[in-house]
Formats: sequence, structure tokens, C-alpha cells
Amino acid sequence: MGDFDLPAVFKYVHNYTNQKLHFIGHSQGTVQMFIALSKRNPVIEAYMDKYFAFGPVAYLKHSSSHVISLLDKSKLLEWYHLRGIH
Repeated sequence: MGDFDLPAVFKYVHNYTNQKLHFIGHSQGTVQMFIALSKRNPVIEAYMDKYFAFGPVAYLKHSSSHVISLLDKSKLLEWYHLRGIH
């Protein structure tokens, strides 16, 4: 959806309004936009003005990654949080 659907919607809306878009994503919508932005989708970058992410899906309860497990047990994330870095 982040690869094809979202850019298609952006093209359609931009062609209709001839304006840059503000995107408000919630839950799955945030994941779609994160995918499009991480792949530096040229359509999204050309037509988007602002992006608001509400309620992103971001928990890793069943992760088997050793790096994620170490980060979970370290104080590094707390250090960032105390400095306002989220």
C-alpha cells in the first residue's frame, strides 16, 4: 500500500486540486507513509507538504532480534526520552 496505493492517491488528489497535500495517518496509515518515506518515493516527496502521524503501530513484543532485546533492557532509550528525543 505504501508502494502503490498511497502514491496513486497523492497523484489523483494533486491532479484534481493542483496543491501540495497534508497527510494525516493513524495506525496503518502511519505505516504506509513510513514505508513510502523510507523508500524516498518521488511522488510522495513531490506532492506532500506536511505529514502528521497519530497512533503509529510500533511495538515489537514477538521480536527475535538480539539488538532489539538489548535496546529494551538498556538505559539508552530512557536517556533519549529525558532529552526530548522521541
